[in-house]
Amino acid sequence: MKHPWTWRRVNRAVHRDAGYLVAGLTLLYAISGVAVNHRADWNPSWSIAPEMLRFDPLPVTDRDTMAAALVTSLRLPGPPRASFRRAPEKIELYYEGWTVEADVTAGVATMTRPRERPVLRGRTGLAGRGKWLAMAGLLPAIAFLLMRR
Repeated sequence: MKHPWTWRRVNRAVHRDAGYLVAGLTLLYAISGVAVNHRADWNPSWSIAPEMLRFDPLPVTDRDTMAAALVTSLRLPGPPRASFRRAPEKIELYYEGWTVEADVTAGVATMTRPRERPVLRGRTGLAGRGKWLAMAGLLPAIAFLLMRR
């Protein structure tokens, strides 16, 4: 036989569930607060993960020829905005927002491209779904204030 719903049981259940919601929101704001306060150390909106690429070694020639051969070899999206040679066998290609550094004699390249962090921005962040969760976290406090009157 189930127990009847008494004021004490309802009050305990509401406070328990509200406590879980508030604890979750506290963690959410703590993590986002650390992200915002440490923007000088890392970007909370973007992560930059270098990607290692391998290709068949290319001959050392002039910069433009090496850049074109590297674009073809790595199947990059068109010619770079700029290129630079640090050494005869090393070339850097600059695209809009990302770079490729390659050693053409070793056949090794590093592509550095920023990736959006899905948690702290966009539809899953505070601008999207997060605002509804934040409002849900405020509802128990507002209900308490309204019931006191």
